[in-house]
Amino acid sequence: MVAASPQAGGVLLWLRCARRTAYLLLVFGPLLLLYPLSRWRWSEELWWRWCVSSFERSGALLIKLAQWASSRPDMFGERVCRRFKHLQDRTPLHPWEATALSLDRMFGATVWREHLELERAPIGSGCIAQVYRGRLRQPAASASAASASAASAASASTAGGGGPSSDGASDDDAWRTVAVKVVHPGVAERIDVDMRLLFALGALLSASPTLRWLQPLAMLREFAGMLTAQLDLSNEADNLVRFRRNFPPPPTADGRDTGKALVVFPEPLFPFVSHDVLVESFIDGVPFLEWAATLPADDPKRAQICTEGTDVYVQMVFVHNLVHGDLHPGNIFVVPHAPSKVLRCLHMEGS
Repeated sequence: MVAASPQAGGVLLWLRCARRTAYLLLVFGPLLLLYPLSRWRWSEELWWRWCVSSFERSGALLIKLAQWASSRPDMFGERVCRRFKHLQDRTPLHPWEATALSLDRMFGATVWREHLELERAPIGSGCIAQVYRGRLRQPAASASAASASAASAASASTAGGGGPSSDGASDDDAWRTVAVKVVHPGVAERIDVDMRLLFALGALLSASPTLRWLQPLAMLREFAGMLTAQLDLSNEADNLVRFRRNFPPPPTADGRDTGKALVVFPEPLFPFVSHDVLVESFIDGVPFLEWAATLPADDPKRAQICTEGTDVYVQMVFVHNLVHGDLHPGNIFVVPHAPSKVLRCLHMEGS
């Protein structure tokens, strides 16, 4: 095999950026030109469906921006937030065949099929990955004992533990309900091209004396670092380990709240942790906005959970110096069976 020269790689990258630019102009150009249709009652719904569909088909970076916009009614208004709200946990799905290929590549075709059973239909999807509900086989000898601490498992994995073993499966083994997160295929390449285009735009904005004080390139570097870190699910597992250490989970074996924990973080289940696939404990919960919609505006439970959520965030900032970097409503669940409502945050990204 002959390796491609740096010049050839640069030409290919330039062509990818040019193709992406042409695609975005073709998709969003007509949309912007026909923006007045969104102001007329007879065409408003049609234009907004077109707008949301355009964002859904345009890749992870634009979906991430739409997710952020949907959580900022103070900036964009309730109408915009309502239209983009479903992108917080219901983005376009990739097929099961791509998920199976990722599992084969990360853990081995035989090994994961011996240890994992997955429902074929995803239970949620974000701009980076989608999530399945499944079951993880646990050896009978250790099923009744508490799982080893996530921090110790992380250390063992980092020290060279490799993938899971296919030895020791038994009919007496127990099964644990888990959530399995799988990165969308090709998402890293598309984000790389989009970020290059954004940096080119940022450089143009930086040349303006009026906008230079906003430091657009510095903001883009911060955004790029956050988004790039999310592409490696082992980073998420490490952050979960740290968050669970900072906010110890309830001590009961079945995950039910004892009234002492304000927030519950999923447990990454080593060694089923890799760059593209993350297996973690499953905690059943109700999406935050759905839970809030079932209560009257003056219900004290709404005020209580806002107070508790603020308490958690303040502890992250001032006590632990580790802050969840993606706290939109799609990543916050309320555990319905808890004696006092408990926040549950998914898809952790620490910063």
